[in-house]
Amino acid sequence: MAEKKHLGEMLVELGVISAQDLKVALEAQRQMPAPLGVTLVELGMAKEEQILPILCQQLNKIDVTFSLGKDTAPPSINSITDALQYLVERAIKEGATDLHLEPTASGVMVRIRIDGILHEIGAPPILATQYPAAVSRVKILCNLDIAEKRVPQDGRTTFKVGGVEYDTRISVLPSQYGESVAIRVLHTDVRLGLDKIGLDSKTYQTFLKILERHTGLVLVTGPTGSGKTTTLYACLDRLNDSTKKIVTVEDPIEYTLAGVIQMQVQPNIELSFGRLLRSVLRHDPNILMVGEIRDGETAEAAVRMALTGHLVFSTIHTNDAAATVTRLMDMGIEPYLVASSLSCVVAQRLVRTVCRECSGRRCMTCLGLGLKGRIGIFECLFIDEEMRKLITRRPTADELRKLAKEHGMRTLHEDGVAKVKAGITTQEELDRVIYSDDT
Repeated sequence: MAEKKHLGEMLVELGVISAQDLKVALEAQRQMPAPLGVTLVELGMAKEEQILPILCQQLNKIDVTFSLGKDTAPPSINSITDALQYLVERAIKEGATDLHLEPTASGVMVRIRIDGILHEIGAPPILATQYPAAVSRVKILCNLDIAEKRVPQDGRTTFKVGGVEYDTRISVLPSQYGESVAIRVLHTDVRLGLDKIGLDSKTYQTFLKILERHTGLVLVTGPTGSGKTTTLYACLDRLNDSTKKIVTVEDPIEYTLAGVIQMQVQPNIELSFGRLLRSVLRHDPNILMVGEIRDGETAEAAVRMALTGHLVFSTIHTNDAAATVTRLMDMGIEPYLVASSLSCVVAQRLVRTVCRECSGRRCMTCLGLGLKGRIGIFECLFIDEEMRKLITRRPTADELRKLAKEHGMRTLHEDGVAKVKAGITTQEELDRVIYSDDT
């Protein structure tokens, strides 16, 4: 692992100060001990707004204030309710997808996830002294059992920020120092159109032809947090009109779609994906979306629906597009059924994009990281006649991948490299997201 650079080195590399300036500042710092950033500002060698983004990057924190190096929440917060509201507001204003409250041996750590990366932020002091009360407050908001501290609990609630109500998913998990709380913020305003998720023009046009069909199975694969749900909702948004009946089976329902019948799996009353799907067929749908294919029962139901005149969308966990085909067969689906039902497999990851405000040079908007926002990189396996014939022979993933590449499939790595060359993302970011087995 590369040694972490000192603030002075980073400022010199970026041209904020000269090497001579750094030498003078370090000498002054020895005479009057103070953080280097403060010393540079007092000597007039740099401005606070120049140092702050670099300090953010060095500390991997997003709440470094202009007092340089202090990461504190407003001292006026004196109630647990206000502390929670403050933290949720911070998360939403920073564009975070998740807020984590984690008890430690020495207090409480608060982190928010922005563009897939966790950043620590300052916690109101009252949170450390009254953390159990904060957890109870969260449970009350979600109608959870405040007396139960031994088992995980999940719920939902809403927070009002800036006159807008935000839906949140809550997970409470027991740990060695107390209960950890994870709050997922559902940003209903960030759903993207299918043309904005990152598909290259050729793949996009071919994918649209798949969506125009009235039958078939379309699968989206990738690890947790790779944007699969965004892609599925983008597909449904495009297809949703008064001439089609769309039904979804989800766990949980993340976003409400107007004109779509959405159902949630409830394992506590044995309402599984498979059971709901058997009932859905009697509801005369045109299009179905299954949140996830987790087992053979769900896979069989999805294939059966695709073969009986329905367009079916779902997700599955595999490393790439070719492995999805073999995964279905491993679940007990006969090769000829996979070949007949499957239309397309989309494998995807999310990479952070170069900040538009500073073109990667680091600024306040991107928190000194040079990257802001995310875009998908994709690998789309389209099932043509030759591919169907191969699938019926129960091929390996390598054999499927070889034929797909011969037919023009761009792999995840190749799509990522294209986006690096276009200046959309960086090679370092691509290397972080794409593992060696993805190439």
